[in-house]
Amino acid sequence: MKNKTVCFCNEVSEREIINAIKRKGARTVADIQKLTRAGKDCGRCKPTTQSILDRELPLLPEDVSQLKLF
Repeated sequence: MKNKTVCFCNEVSEREIINAIKRKGARTVADIQKLTRAGKDCGRCKPTTQSILDRELPLLPEDVSQLKLF
């Protein structure tokens, strides 16, 4: 799992975003904003956050990908 910074305004790493998806049930950029604050300020990281979602969501087990955990 990578730990590069995705959101510089709020110092949110790729690892934190992936954890929000896998462990906390984030399924949208808005979910990730609520859980990590990534994209809450300038918004420049929203496309990267969406790319991470697009990459990680298909990798989740189907029963987990439908579950809202937070």
